[in-house]
Amino acid sequence: MEIEVILSESNKLVLLIKGKKETILNLLVSKLLDDANVEFAGYEKEHPLIDNFTLTIKTKKGKPVVVLKKVIESLIKEFNALKI
Repeated sequence: MEIEVILSESNKLVLLIKGKKETILNLLVSKLLDDANVEFAGYEKEHPLIDNFTLTIKTKKGKPVVVLKKVIESLIKEFNALKI
């Protein structure tokens, strides 16, 4: 997976995510929207035949990259807790 920062502001982060399916993005957006500091989280597919997505996160307060890291760490803990 390749990630490119398109925009990084104090309350908005836009990432280009290349080479992944929507599954991980659905999970990330769902968890981001559960955070009270997140005003908007969503993604869009650049082209129907190419697996490139633009993920946008806008926060009410705090840096979006910090919120994203917190959500990713939380998901890692949840998956590690699975005893398969």
